[in-house]
Amino acid sequence: MITFKQFLDESINDKGIFKAVFVIGLPGSGKSYTVQQMSGSVSPRVVNTDKAAEFLSSKWQKEIRSDSWAEFKDKAHTITSKLLFNYLNGALPLFIDGTSNDISNVLHRIGILESLGYDVGVVFVKASLDTAMKRAESRAASTGRHVDAEFIKAVAAKNEENAAYLKSKVDFFHEVPNDTMTLSDSVMNQAFKSAQAFFAEPVNNILGKQHIAAMKADGQKYLTPEIIPVDQLEKKIQGWYRS
Repeated sequence: MITFKQFLDESINDKGIFKAVFVIGLPGSGKSYTVQQMSGSVSPRVVNTDKAAEFLSSKWQKEIRSDSWAEFKDKAHTITSKLLFNYLNGALPLFIDGTSNDISNVLHRIGILESLGYDVGVVFVKASLDTAMKRAESRAASTGRHVDAEFIKAVAAKNEENAAYLKSKVDFFHEVPNDTMTLSDSVMNQAFKSAQAFFAEPVNNILGKQHIAAMKADGQKYLTPEIIPVDQLEKKIQGWYRS
């Protein structure tokens, strides 16, 4: 049986702490599948509002459509925010699964993570509009979550440009070509190795380094309340869903 001190030491010395990767691309590009395949010795927590919405869709027996999203939005954000607080409080490794339609929103969230000490990377899952549309239709039939075709087209119009811009803003960037029905083993293996290497590297963010040193010195497992006040972390998470 491990001692409490060993438990604390192991958590703060775990690979992947203070590391986060945004997985972006078109709806239907295969982001969620890519996230699943990139977990290994480091298995990051997944931040994804869609999963909470799908849970509510099943619970309420109501399909998610553009005209019904307002009914799901606040509750889905509340569920995800509570999970995110726990993840960030423990400095856990993260995959943030989302589209690339709003570059300012992605940059805003990157800023939140970096202000907490995280190193941030991006994995861009690239698929054609036609492929993404077909996958989105197939997913809607199985999950009840419909994505408006016009929204997918709008994302596609600036998808490449947004990905290129994000590449210039982060230290780690990996592109996953996924324009077939399934990812090839070689492509997925490259993504797996690349992501796992990023999570295994020592933290580069100066705040992250300072937080790790302080947590080790004080025997802390969580950022709050000693490293960061609870209300400060809560305020950052409230800003995560700013619209």
